[in-house]
Amino acid sequence: MEERRKFHRVTSAFSLEVHPSESGEGTSQNVSLTGILFVQRTPSPVGTVLYITLRQPGLSGEISVKAKVVRCEPVGSQYQIAAQFVDVDTETEESIAELLKEST
Repeated sequence: MEERRKFHRVTSAFSLEVHPSESGEGTSQNVSLTGILFVQRTPSPVGTVLYITLRQPGLSGEISVKAKVVRCEPVGSQYQIAAQFVDVDTETEESIAELLKEST
């Protein structure tokens, strides 16, 4: 199977704040410069624009990013959400790149 991703993804377990979302929180599974895969207790429909705040254990500060849901699938008692980052400014992109570097 051919790898379609242009950007490397890093396995992660960041605590997330997710809005709008009934659960309001989630946990990342992997992240790249262009998107994130995470789980949460409630579904987020495809096309929903989310505001996600990432918090990495051991690092001060947080990263807030806007993302559009591209996939939502039930996994056990949770939902796995794939979201593509949108409208990312240079400072946020640099913060994500630093986060990825620290996580490898």
